[in-house]
Amino acid sequence: MEPHPAGAELRVGVWPGIDPAASLLGGDRRRVARPAPVTTDVERLAGLAEAAQLRGRGGAGFPFAVKLRTVDQHARTSGRSAVAVLNGEEGEPASAKDRVLMTLRPELALRGLGLVAGALGAERSFAYVSDRLARERLTTAALATAAAGHGDLAGLHVVDAPAGYVSGEESAVVRALSGGPAKPTHKPPRAFEAGVDGLPTLVSNVETLAHLARLVEDGGRHTPSVLLTLVGDRGDRAVVEVPDSVTLREVLIWQGIDPARHRYDVLLGGFFGRLIKPRTLWRTMRDLASRQYADTLGCGVVLVLHDTCPVTAVAEILHHLDLQNAQQCGPCFKGIPSMAGVVDDLAHGRAGREDLVRLAGWGTGLRGRGACGTLDAACGVVTSLLERRGELVARHLTRPCRRCAEHPERPPATSFAVPWPADIKEQT
Repeated sequence: MEPHPAGAELRVGVWPGIDPAASLLGGDRRRVARPAPVTTDVERLAGLAEAAQLRGRGGAGFPFAVKLRTVDQHARTSGRSAVAVLNGEEGEPASAKDRVLMTLRPELALRGLGLVAGALGAERSFAYVSDRLARERLTTAALATAAAGHGDLAGLHVVDAPAGYVSGEESAVVRALSGGPAKPTHKPPRAFEAGVDGLPTLVSNVETLAHLARLVEDGGRHTPSVLLTLVGDRGDRAVVEVPDSVTLREVLIWQGIDPARHRYDVLLGGFFGRLIKPRTLWRTMRDLASRQYADTLGCGVVLVLHDTCPVTAVAEILHHLDLQNAQQCGPCFKGIPSMAGVVDDLAHGRAGREDLVRLAGWGTGLRGRGACGTLDAACGVVTSLLERRGELVARHLTRPCRRCAEHPERPPATSFAVPWPADIKEQT
């Protein structure tokens, strides 16, 4: 059964040359996928993930092998059962890759979850998802997987998660599954120390677990690809799967966007991302996921600004982050609207140099001051605007640019969200 059409079109494509049998999104989905061999060996799973350099694909980019071994160690030393969680709450508005994966290939992520639960000896596992269609697909796939005896999903609970930008943050997931509000908590303790109901907990992204299933299935021969959500300010939306060896420039050209012919501003990593440096276009997906550079892949969102001034785009993002913050920390619910106000004034040509000084100070001084990443997201996008488009920002001190002048009024939230549910159109 294919996704229900819901108006807005969302293209889904797989890079030419990716083996359909090893792809997360390609191949014939009507064919029953071959089961991943069952393993209860943490070291085998960690070794496969380590050799493939598998990192979390939810935004943080943390090495999966380290996370798995750490949760196992805490479970063993404490003598308590571990908990495994599939985090499918895609709160990033400009991202749809996880929802597409759960909708089209729910069995892959569930097999990965089952492998982790079995290896850790977890008595309970959770699929934490706010999207109704994705939950339905996961529930159906879980029943089929359990009936076929593939993986360890005996203690699986598919949970209706609260939707929101912060509700997919790891500590918010743990708090919600423990019966509290889906809001982040201060650290420590981390989830691997005291997660769901105080138990050592592994929380992992949908795409990460799907890759883990492929690695086990192919005996480590699978080279993890990368899922990206491409968003443009002209209404175009796509979820694509590409090899981790291709550059960002190659991906854009494949999608009909040639940076050599036109000057586009590109925000990489979603609302937690940054406006990129020109040389970032030449870096591979593997490099961008490694977090060795300031511009990182993050949650896999590539936002291309054809017509929108980056000052306006950052203002919209800041307003959305202000609406979505957890209202728990003074630096967050005071700092984000303050930054948004200055960037708004910039867009309208009302800001002065002293405002830029304050904005730059907030962008660096407030980082790390909040319980969750919302404040850090605001600081990052502001800092990248000042660093990467400083000349444009300076011109806004005297008058708004043509693009900002033509669109003086903007909605309080972002216009870059991916409509969902969507009419999924597969590229050929």
